[in-house]
Formats: sequence, C-alpha cells, structure tokens
Amino acid sequence: MRTGLAFVLLNGITLVMLPLTERLLRTVTPGLLLGTGLLLMAAGDYWAATLPITDTAFTSLILPLGLVGLGFSVTVSSITATAVNTVPTHLAGMASATTNLLRDFGFTLGPAVIGAVALSRAADSFSASLHGSALPPALKGAGTAVLEEGGPLAVNGASAASPKLADLHPLALDALGHGYSIGFVVCGTAALCSALLALVTLLRSRTPHLTLPWSSNPGAAVKKRDQSPRPSGSPSAAPEPPIAVVSARVEPQHPGRFLPVLA
Repeated sequence: MRTGLAFVLLNGITLVMLPLTERLLRTVTPGLLLGTGLLLMAAGDYWAATLPITDTAFTSLILPLGLVGLGFSVTVSSITATAVNTVPTHLAGMASATTNLLRDFGFTLGPAVIGAVALSRAADSFSASLHGSALPPALKGAGTAVLEEGGPLAVNGASAASPKLADLHPLALDALGHGYSIGFVVCGTAALCSALLALVTLLRSRTPHLTLPWSSNPGAAVKKRDQSPRPSGSPSAAPEPPIAVVSARVEPQHPGRFLPVLA
C-alpha cells in the first residue's frame, strides 16, 4: 500500500499539474521550465538520500517524493516544447518523436542502472561490515553464501525470516540503506547537471550574435563610409544610397531564434 502511494506521489502529480503546466508553457520560456523542473527533481533526490532506512513512516517521504513528482511533471511537459522550438519548423515532428523515444528509453534504462549501482554498493558495504563484525565464523560463512547467491536483498529477506540468521539483519539493512542513498545521490547529480546545462543553453540562446559579410569584426552593424576629402572643383558625386542597418529581433514563438531585420 505504501509503495503504491509513493508512485501516486511520483506520477499522480503530473495529472494534477496539467492545467497549471499548460498555462506556464504559454507564459514562460520552455527552457526555463525545464531547468526549474530538473532542479526540483535534484532537490527531492538529495533529500531522499538523507532519510534513514529505519524510518518507515510514509509521511517522511511526502515532501522529497513530492518534489521529485512536481519536477517530473514540469520537466516532461516542457522538454518536448523545448525540443520543438529549438529546431526548424519542418523538423518539429522529428524532434517530438525523438524526445518521446529518449524518454521511454530513459524510463527503461534508468531504474536498471540506478538499481545496479545501489545493489552493488550495498553488497560491498555488507561484505565489509560482515568481515569486520564479531559474529561467529559459521554465521559469517552463511551470510557470505547467501550474498553470493542472491545479493543483499536476499540476505535481508533471509535474515528477517530465519531466526538463525537474525544477527545478519541489521548489517543487511544498513548496507541497503547505504546503497540506495548512493542511488538517490546519483539521480540528483544527474538532474542537477542536466538543469545547469539547460539553463546555460537558454542564456546563450538569448544573446544575439550577428556577423555581417563585409565586416571583419563579428557583430558590426554598419558599413563605414569613405570619409576622405574630395579635391576642390571636382564634380559632385551622386548621393550615396542610405546604409542598411542590420539588427536582430526575437521570434515570439521561438525565444531561442533571432531574425535579421533591415532598417
């Protein structure tokens, strides 16, 4: 039951946030929303990593999982909008399909990678704690055998079910807590790095950089006229045409693009 409620916090918030997310996408740059959502996910993951494994109260998970779910809802909604607004119009369908493919790929690969990292670290922690403990050699051998056959989860289950292995249960529980804390830290670090990348890319896309073909200096906006004096008595030259001044304006629909404008 508590596991189901945890998944409701992670995924149910997305449905509740749909009206607000749609309004935010109309008023806020999608890249900014993407960075904010990833920061919320990082904060929730780091918070969850600090929770002790012995704390089984569901109320302790509400805030960290709520932050992850809130960040996830904002991120999923804005990542497609960011990808579509970044590419040319004729590639918008391809960008949307690519983001959906990568999102499904991440849903499959992410839990497998994080689970492997967490359980491998838990196995190392349990093995080190077992060899450094004062338990009888026979019990150490039994714990090592169960660990090699089924990993730290098997040791935790067997020690909770069998009175003969009960002394192994605190070691297995602490090892699992250590491993899953590292898994949450890895998730939070990945979300934080992604948020910084999204925000840096957004800041760079807002700075127009225009190089004119007749100028050796990037960003020059006006072609200089010949200011040399004319000799007296020379026929007056035809008036020169006005010089075109090139500026840049931002497309309202695509905040990351700049169009040249002739004035």
